Amino acid sequence: MDTRWLFTFEARDPKNPEDDQWKVGLPERLYRKLQINSHDKALARLRLVREVLQGGTTHLYEGWCRP
Repeated sequence: MDTRWLFTFEARDPKNPEDDQWKVGLPERLYRKLQINSHDKALARLRLVREVLQGGTTHLYEGWCRP
C-alpha cells in the first residue's frame, strides 16, 4: 500500500487505455473528513470503486450524478 493513500486501486489510464495500469487512491485525510461530516453517499460510492475500476469495466460515460 502506498503511504500517501488509505486505499489504492489499479485502473486503466484514461489518456491511454491500451497501456499499463494506472494507480489511483484515496487520501486518508479525505476519507476521515467524509466520515466526520457523515457524507454517507460518498462513503457508499467508495465501496463500488474497486468493482468499477478492476471489475472489467470498459467505458465510463458520465460521473456518479447521472440519472
